[in-house]
Amino acid sequence: MNLCVFYPHEWGKALDPGDERSIHIRNILALRKNDSIRIGLVNGGRGEARLLGEPSGDTMLELEFPPVETLVPDAPGGLHLIIGHPRPPVFQRLLRDLCAIGVEGLHWIKAEKSEKSYLASRAWEAPALMRQLRLGMEQGMRTSPPELFKHYSLPACLSAAEFGRTTDPLPGLLLHPAEPGENCQSMFDFLASRAGGSLAAGSGGRQGKNPPTRGDEQRKSRLLLAIGPEGGWTATERGLLSERGFTMVHLGNSILRTENACVAAASLAVQFLSGTAPAHPATAKDIPGSGEAEK
Repeated sequence: MNLCVFYPHEWGKALDPGDERSIHIRNILALRKNDSIRIGLVNGGRGEARLLGEPSGDTMLELEFPPVETLVPDAPGGLHLIIGHPRPPVFQRLLRDLCAIGVEGLHWIKAEKSEKSYLASRAWEAPALMRQLRLGMEQGMRTSPPELFKHYSLPACLSAAEFGRTTDPLPGLLLHPAEPGENCQSMFDFLASRAGGSLAAGSGGRQGKNPPTRGDEQRKSRLLLAIGPEGGWTATERGLLSERGFTMVHLGNSILRTENACVAAASLAVQFLSGTAPAHPATAKDIPGSGEAEK
């Protein structure tokens, strides 16, 4: 737990001794009375709190919360994902991990190769969602969870969010393993060739039914990334995304599970959107002690 995160209805209240955060403070961090801890308010920002009492398994843990106006908000995001809905356990892990990475919006869809029942699982109940998002924010030291949407088909998703209605040169990326005869390029190379400002605002915009709600006016870059379920996108789905202006990219020669592909692609995209990605992939000569000996 890198950040002790509170939802607005919990802010200013003591922690129950059986609460996961209280247990972690007591048993893992081993904090004592008057110690400080990094704290976050969901959609509010980060700050520092002080323990007012001695952590105990028998009593409520009182904290001195910082004034809300002193909290430091997250930097604006920009990455939105369309994901073919995976099995519920994978869905829960992805909620946690993609939240930690800093994804801004998640559109979960019933793809042609995924089960409709997944969208009605108990993993979608509010307490389960809130827990996984909180765990993600605690790990990634973030306070802005991604907005969540569910759609029962890819066409419904694209229509509801009005994806593709933009003159932006980069409306979105379609992640799919390269197949013979298909025009598919490396995601890294594609993003690297457009680094430095050409990932323009508006790519993947949520206009109309789902208007943006956080910091869009401050955002320099946005990106929409479509990742299929186990088994990938069908030819029909790929054709639909291509018609909407999506560019097909891949992560290499290996075929990854949806879970691994989401985390790898999202991490790479967030680096480019934030301007922290390297200009080129690392090679052996970039690693100290490798390659030819110096002459």
